Amino acid sequence: MVFHPMRCLKSFKNILSYLVGKSLIPSKDGDEILLQFKEFLDKVVKCSFSDFKTLDHKEQRLDTFLYQYFSVDKEKYRKLWDIVKMILILSHGQATVEREFSLNKALEVENLKENSYIAQRMIIKVIKEAGDVLDVPIIKEMRISVQCAQQQYLDYLECQKREKMEEQ
Repeated sequence: MVFHPMRCLKSFKNILSYLVGKSLIPSKDGDEILLQFKEFLDKVVKCSFSDFKTLDHKEQRLDTFLYQYFSVDKEKYRKLWDIVKMILILSHGQATVEREFSLNKALEVENLKENSYIAQRMIIKVIKEAGDVLDVPIIKEMRISVQCAQQQYLDYLECQKREKMEEQ
């Protein structure tokens, strides 16, 4: 939101179009919500640039963080806040399940292999070099790797299972 306001605005327009198309919001509200979003970006986000820039998702929940800015003028951004809540709910619909898979930097999973640590470091390095997650180039090799990842993982599990059986 802070680093790419135009990209953010374009994405938000797409989201509003989708929500209107699916009749999740009335079409008459679309323009008003878009204006509220533009104003929120211009007035709130720009004025609190450093807060938005330094937001640490591991330390603070996004909904709590955003609410502190929307709650300052609840009536002014009421419809926008309703859409933001909807987006957060849609994107975290499986949060209770996903919570089990989340990586928490403060808590190391005891059975995390060295390969996983190396992979995490490589991913973080590439993201830092690109500047942002959205700026990481998706190359052909990456797509092929992703396509093969599930099969590689299943092969790995099968190998681990065989090794366990041999030990017993």
